Amino acid sequence: METNERRIAYSPTQLRFLLSPLPELAFVGGIRSGKTWSGCSWVLMMAEQYPNCTGLVCANTYPQLRDSTLPTMLAVLDKWGWK
Repeated sequence: METNERRIAYSPTQLRFLLSPLPELAFVGGIRSGKTWSGCSWVLMMAEQYPNCTGLVCANTYPQLRDSTLPTMLAVLDKWGWK
């Protein structure tokens, strides 16, 4: 039987964020520290856990959303195998 398993490598800090049981989280770090990737991954985890829930992904400005958040979300969706 053939499987289409995709593996995603998360850093220890990203994993602590993603697997935290705390009700409120913050991922603080410098440029290219994995904040957006982790946030997008967290959003997908919540979408799987709460399938009928409505959510919102936002950014400080529209250019930031268009140039950073959206491309990262699309890349995470692709890595997770979501269409």
